[in-house]
Amino acid sequence: MLIALSVHGEDRPGLVHAIAKALADCNANIVDIEQTVLQGIFAMFIVAEAENLECVERRMKELCEILGVKISLSPFERKEKKNKNLYVINVLGRDRVGIVR
Repeated sequence: MLIALSVHGEDRPGLVHAIAKALADCNANIVDIEQTVLQGIFAMFIVAEAENLECVERRMKELCEILGVKISLSPFERKEKKNKNLYVINVLGRDRVGIVR
């Protein structure tokens, strides 16, 4: 079963390690992962394959208390990929209110 996890909280060393270890302890395999830190706030999104959802839920609840982060978890089904033209656009300029819409 695929599960999606989102994690956010104050950034500090060891967050990724602790979460990845907890998933491995439940024999869950990380399929995809993205993380960022904005103004000291850590955010991470993980897609993992896990057979034992109860184990993952229990470990994530423990980590919320230990690490002081918020973790949400939900099962989902893999969607088929569609062939698309993908583009990356970089825009440079001075910051101002309303620049992102």
